Amino acid sequence: MEYVEFLRVRRTLLWYSGILALIVLVILTLPQVGTINVHGAGSSTRFAPGAGAPLSALATLAGFFAAIYATIVGASLNRESETRDLSWTKPLSRTLLAVRYMLLDLAGVLVAFSVALGGAAIVATYMHFPPVFDPQAGTQLVLAFGVGAMWYGLLQALTCAFRSGARAMNGILWPVALAIGGLSHLPGPLGAVLRLVDLINPLHYLGMTTSDGPMSAEQTLGYPMPADERALIVWCLALGFCAIAVYVWPRREA
Repeated sequence: MEYVEFLRVRRTLLWYSGILALIVLVILTLPQVGTINVHGAGSSTRFAPGAGAPLSALATLAGFFAAIYATIVGASLNRESETRDLSWTKPLSRTLLAVRYMLLDLAGVLVAFSVALGGAAIVATYMHFPPVFDPQAGTQLVLAFGVGAMWYGLLQALTCAFRSGARAMNGILWPVALAIGGLSHLPGPLGAVLRLVDLINPLHYLGMTTSDGPMSAEQTLGYPMPADERALIVWCLALGFCAIAVYVWPRREA
């Protein structure tokens, strides 16, 4: 049962890694860039070749790709329901089976995150911006991987109790999350509702925090919040969503 999921995770990781490797190879064939100017609200920052790329920034990019991979494996319990007439007759706790599936999937998300981080480091080095371990790097690594785990848990919670059609949520959730994040700044009651919904949007917490060097600022896709607080919230929500799926899926009626 879970061995089938292991094979699926391995197959999807091979495809994911191959596509990322192809993207990296294409970038490595492009001309190397010179000075990079980043313009913000009322200010600009210049990065000359040789300046270190904060690991926090690379972790944020890797977290985005981890969320993409989580989309691929995020409905595994829903998929397993198609064969529940066989799997649920085995002398094995349904709850334990759900936990095993999730552990396999989350291990895959971690591998996907690591592959993306390695690819980003290779590209940054090629562009003469070698990665440097900034003070917030450790927290940012936990946060970025947590965003992928939260995306995975949210998909499991949204799809585990329904039929196979619910797997369409894998594709629908991305434009919905991006739209909610963009529209949550609207004034009035609608904006207030969207801001409330945005609290369970994994992309709301994705961002970068550095405390020194030329990037001494906090940048998030959601609202400004210290990285350690965002990491705590993300992991609490990720575990909460997974717990909901573990509770609901074994009780699903045939």
